[in-house]
Amino acid sequence: MQVAHFIYIISLILFLSACSAINKSNDKFDYFHQQDNFNIASISLHKITILGLIDDTHNLLPREKEQLTNQIFNAFADRVDAENLVSTENLAEQLGVAAYKQLFLAAKENRIESMSQIMTTNIAKNRYVLTTHLTQNTDHSDKNLLNDFLSSCHYYGRSIGLTMSILDTQNSQLVWSGHLEKNNKNTQCEDDDDWQNNNEHESKDDAKGLLAGMIIGLMLTAIIEDSNSVKETLTANELSPMFKQAVNDFAKRLPSFYH
Repeated sequence: MQVAHFIYIISLILFLSACSAINKSNDKFDYFHQQDNFNIASISLHKITILGLIDDTHNLLPREKEQLTNQIFNAFADRVDAENLVSTENLAEQLGVAAYKQLFLAAKENRIESMSQIMTTNIAKNRYVLTTHLTQNTDHSDKNLLNDFLSSCHYYGRSIGLTMSILDTQNSQLVWSGHLEKNNKNTQCEDDDDWQNNNEHESKDDAKGLLAGMIIGLMLTAIIEDSNSVKETLTANELSPMFKQAVNDFAKRLPSFYH
């Protein structure tokens, strides 16, 4: 009977592990390019102007885009210092509302020469312009309704795609650009209580203490993991943390004196 109890406990552990299975996150650069003549000396001399976030997914509120644009500024400031950057607000003030709208539309449509012309005509001293496109923004919890109908498991997490480019307005060339995808989609399943019912009919005096102790330990572990999973789910479905990670991944590829 000891062998049978051992097999039962191992099966129970494998079952709980299966129910809390999580897919590992996946993020990668699809491509990245930097010209050799784009370096920290050029950045310090000519500065990088940060254009507001371009939402190609069309599902962000203006307030959200403003907050994410601030994250871009902060990440780049950590890499090249804030004095080497021109914020979106300062850019709009320098250009004026009409010219800024023209610049933003040109960036949205990837009209590089038009962007260069607008910049050099109005503020020639700011040579570099950073554009950021949010190309994907998928909240996987949106699929829970259909998935719950099919099984007791559901998805959570988010997938995003981000394209960041720096334009040299003096020659209308992209001197620094890349596209990054990040994904922390996870699967969470509800525990099956059948093993509790089976346990009522399968206990012997010589194994009661060991088995009860093992089960209590597993139950406590499962409760703690479920609590952590709830917190992780709430965080994983938010855009801001993953967006910040993606921008930081880009910022690490900036030329810098300090890193």
